[in-house]
Amino acid sequence: MSAATSSRPRWGFWFTLAAVAVLMRLAPQLAVRLSSAGYDMKSINYAWGFTPIIAIGLYAGAFLKSRWQAVGLMLGMLFLGDLGILALSRDFSQLDPGNYLAYPLFALLGRPLSEYRSFGRVQAGGFLACSLYFLLTNFLVWAAWRHIYSIEMYPPTLDGLKACMIAAIPFAKYFLSTPVFCVLLFSPLGVAQAAESKAQGKSDLVAQAV
Repeated sequence: MSAATSSRPRWGFWFTLAAVAVLMRLAPQLAVRLSSAGYDMKSINYAWGFTPIIAIGLYAGAFLKSRWQAVGLMLGMLFLGDLGILALSRDFSQLDPGNYLAYPLFALLGRPLSEYRSFGRVQAGGFLACSLYFLLTNFLVWAAWRHIYSIEMYPPTLDGLKACMIAAIPFAKYFLSTPVFCVLLFSPLGVAQAAESKAQGKSDLVAQAV
């Protein structure tokens, strides 16, 4: 039989990245569950935006062959994280439906970085993704949460939108970790690891075809 001409990623590498991101997302939930204070998310101080998820989305968008593979990886990460949060909290209000729009966006924003990976472009991509995430998710909190959870956190007015955005600013500072994670993932070592994953996947297909 002839060797296969297409390649697929070595998913073990990507699943490891996804597992790290999911565990970091569940860290505050686990801390509260294991504490003696009962399940009260206000009982801990946590850097909520300190996460590699945005950087992983850009990285997956840049290096996975198909944009749909990258989108699927991000949605899978989000879904598993949400299942974990529900298992720990039993509270649907702990979930943010806006993430199901934002996470695929990270992967799509990463596509141009497959060819143009200068330090400046990677950092610009990280800051753009963080900014869009902040605006999108907080807009949806203002516009949709009262319909989804019957919780009106902010009035449906421009003043309410302004108050929502201002209230979220203290959490936004932790997204500055995204450029750091981008530097790590898009470093020569990170790029080589992604390339090796793709090469190993292609080798596996060739071995199966002969």
